[in-house]
Amino acid sequence: MAKTSPKSRLELLRSEHKLASLVPEKDSEPIALIYPNEYKVGMASLGFLTTFRLLIENGFRPERFFLNVRDKSGIPVSIESGAHLKMFDILAFHFSFEPDYVNAVSMLIDSGIQINRADRKCQDGQILIAGGIATTANPLPVASFIDAAFIGETEGDVLCDIHKLRKNLPVSPEKGWFISEEYFKRNENYHVIQRVSPEWSNFESFSPIITSETTFGAMNLIEITRGCPIHCKFCLTGGLWQKVRERSFESIIKSALIHKGLTKRVGLIGAIPSLHSKIIPILENLIMHGISPSLSSLSVASLKEELIDLLAKGGMRTLTLGVESFDEDLQERYGKPVSFENLQHVIAYALKAGFRETKIYLILGLPGSRNDEEKLIVEKITALRNVCKKARPDSLFRVSLNPFVPKVSTKYEKEKFMGESEFRTKINFIRSRLARLGVTVKSESPKGAYMQNLLSRGDEKMGEIILCAAEKKNWKKIAFQLFPNEESYFKDSIEIINKTFLR
Repeated sequence: MAKTSPKSRLELLRSEHKLASLVPEKDSEPIALIYPNEYKVGMASLGFLTTFRLLIENGFRPERFFLNVRDKSGIPVSIESGAHLKMFDILAFHFSFEPDYVNAVSMLIDSGIQINRADRKCQDGQILIAGGIATTANPLPVASFIDAAFIGETEGDVLCDIHKLRKNLPVSPEKGWFISEEYFKRNENYHVIQRVSPEWSNFESFSPIITSETTFGAMNLIEITRGCPIHCKFCLTGGLWQKVRERSFESIIKSALIHKGLTKRVGLIGAIPSLHSKIIPILENLIMHGISPSLSSLSVASLKEELIDLLAKGGMRTLTLGVESFDEDLQERYGKPVSFENLQHVIAYALKAGFRETKIYLILGLPGSRNDEEKLIVEKITALRNVCKKARPDSLFRVSLNPFVPKVSTKYEKEKFMGESEFRTKINFIRSRLARLGVTVKSESPKGAYMQNLLSRGDEKMGEIILCAAEKKNWKKIAFQLFPNEESYFKDSIEIINKTFLR
């Protein structure tokens, strides 16, 4: 990944519009808040932005760091002041994706910070904290680098514990803290409970900073649901958050109006936001206020014509559908049946209503998949493309196609990854066939998928793999030496993870 940004730190800073409330007190404690990926990705992460806001509200002065925001020497610098990571006593990483562990270690190396926790404490006393959905699922791969990880939902009160961590005072595992040193002592009585905020539905959710330099453009993001009622056997969201919760109608509207004078675009986020019990009145109210709402990935079953009409009226132009597989027997097996006939109807209706583009999420190599699944995908996408051309000849069609990667905390946590070679062969076949139809296919790299497979279910041994990859060495060779029998290794590590985090 590139270490330089297409725009300078100052240009990015000037593009941002912050709420007036995002001004820390003069005596606030400084903290480096790090998203170890590109600026445009991090600034589209509502979890990262919410943590930034909550830190300010709880007496901190956070400065944001990103993988590709650096000085002329290639050293990571903060957006706020251009400071280096070495200047902070507390470094807090937000991990949305497991491969970002490698980026994080790379940033530490480039900043001249000790990777080993014991060496770091002896040298400068810095503490490293981790949070985000990746470490909530499994923080053990980075346990040798960090001092503590937060497991669960980060709301304001728990952030006060950071002061305790800095002073080496004990924090409670019942509040969601995982202290890495305790793990390495193998204290059998130390178990972390995943923290769930009891007042989640009444907390406001919004983007505290608006900038056009993100994946979604200048959009105010609002999480309206958490958890998923479908509980697909491969999905981490449904596995981690068993109970489905909704933001209240009042808090959603209030959050949507915060940036009304700055942007009219609002993104409503959730596993399936269209299943919010008040989604129709929410959309009607937003449109009445002159706001253009968009919904994140949708399920075909939840898309009724009334909802499609409202979304089109509000200005939404890309229909993003989580289909996962076209194999109906397989759909029943993992828990999310999708009628192909209904899928065709939904797409055709949406395009006629005013949508211009269709995007479909698919997964290769799900447990029980047929050997020729790539041929089925080409056949079904070809049929859907014909539906699109008939409904709207100038419409676009995109496919996001990634391999199944087993995740801890899901029903499929012990299933097999399809393999780097097989994924490369199938994705190349699909790309070559669909290119003739003008269909764009985007996917993770086969090598990156294999890395994600290791990090999602591995224990503290993964620290060596992460460091090797960050130093640009042959990490795959090291991986084979460490555990030539992956199946046996994952079986043991999954048991350790689930025991440690009471799952």
